[in-house]
Amino acid sequence: MYVATGLLATGSSVVSARDAVAARRWLADRTPAIEAPRPTT
Repeated sequence: MYVATGLLATGSSVVSARDAVAARRWLADRTPAIEAPRPTT
């Protein structure tokens, strides 16, 4: 996932930032115990 995202976002820093946020939200849903103390914006 991270590799594919990096390759796709190589040409666009904006897309990279959005993918990073989306990835953090996705991981937050999958691992609430780890991301719970850290608020997601």
